[in-house]
Amino acid sequence: MRGLAKFLHISFPFEILCENYRKPHRETSSVHGHVLKMGFVNDVFVHTSLVNMFVQIGEFGYAPLVFDKSSFRDAVSFTALITACAQLNSLDIRKRIHSWIEDNGVEMKLRLTNGLIDMHSKCGDLETAKNIFEGIKGKDVISWNVMVGGYAHCLAINI
Repeated sequence: MRGLAKFLHISFPFEILCENYRKPHRETSSVHGHVLKMGFVNDVFVHTSLVNMFVQIGEFGYAPLVFDKSSFRDAVSFTALITACAQLNSLDIRKRIHSWIEDNGVEMKLRLTNGLIDMHSKCGDLETAKNIFEGIKGKDVISWNVMVGGYAHCLAINI
C-alpha cells in the first residue's frame, strides 16, 4: 500500500494536468475531491497543480481557497496564486498575498517579483507596481514588458 501511495502522490499533478484538457471544467472538482480524500493537499506538487488547475480553467475564486488550505507555500505556488489574483482584481486578496510574502521572507525571485508587478498593475495599483519594479536590481526583458503592460492596462482603464 505504501508504494501505491507514493505512486499516487507523484501521479496526481499529471492527473490534474490531464483533467484540464480532457474533461469539462466542472468535472475537475472530482480530482480536487480525490486529493482531499487521500490526504495529498499538503504535498507541494499536488497543491501547486491544484492552484494552477483552477487558474487555467478560469475558476479564479477557487485558487485562493486551495492556497489558503495548504501549509506549504513557495515561489511557484505564489506565482500561480498571483495569476489568479490578477484575474480576480481583488484588493483584499492582493494585499494578503503581498503581505504574506513579505512577512514570511519568501525569496523574491525575479519571476515572483514580475508576477507581483503584473498583479498590482492589473488590479489598478500602478504606484505599488512601479515601486516594486524600481526595487529590482537585475531587471530582465520580462520585467520591462510587465511594467510597460501595466502602464498600458491602467491607461486603457482610465480612457
